[in-house]
Amino acid sequence: MLNFSCLINTSYGKEPNLNSENGKYDEYTTYDKYGNFSYIIRPGRYDNGTFGTIDNTQYQQYDGNKIISIHDYNGDEINSDIMEFKNGNWGGIEYTYDANGNMTKDLNKKISLI
Repeated sequence: MLNFSCLINTSYGKEPNLNSENGKYDEYTTYDKYGNFSYIIRPGRYDNGTFGTIDNTQYQQYDGNKIISIHDYNGDEINSDIMEFKNGNWGGIEYTYDANGNMTKDLNKKISLI
């Protein structure tokens, strides 16, 4: 088993005492035994002004430490928030890399050549 430190969750609050909007943007993360993301759950603001989970992403496939595919079980909840993961491709190989490990394709962002 590898020994490493990973960010487990984040908390958000607004001034003056950080209690305002507490929890509305918190993030929860899990990792596999190699330190790769397994899940990221991210709340945020919907277009109608209410708050809830905008991302429930599972990092489904890796090739070594390079991500191959991601699935968002929440779907696309909002249109105006650029922070939401947009699942632009369903299944298969969504990310490709060159021999040096540089990403060359990101189908979730509709990028076919980097």
